[in-house]
Amino acid sequence: MFDLSAASGLSSGGMARTPRTVELTTISTRFPLETRRWLEQRMKETGKQSLNEVLNDLIEDARSWYRLPKPVVEVLERDRKQRKSPDVRDYLLNLLLERYVALQKAP
Repeated sequence: MFDLSAASGLSSGGMARTPRTVELTTISTRFPLETRRWLEQRMKETGKQSLNEVLNDLIEDARSWYRLPKPVVEVLERDRKQRKSPDVRDYLLNLLLERYVALQKAP
């Protein structure tokens, strides 16, 4: 049987699909089972519909400094360079460790 929804661009609900504005690509990768479980848990916690959405969010957060406003990112990037952190991950780890130390010293 011919699928009218696929041919017409309509979903089963009769609504037109939103055209994609970003070119997509596919990446196949393997993860430890525990990582998959963590991703599935994250999917439940965030209400995402698929692991693809979860992974895309994690990647976009890493790429965009967690979607902070540009002026904030610029200040943090200057601070990262002054601290001579080789990358954002190293910078964030150092900030978290500094915060941990401060919390340990607090009464």
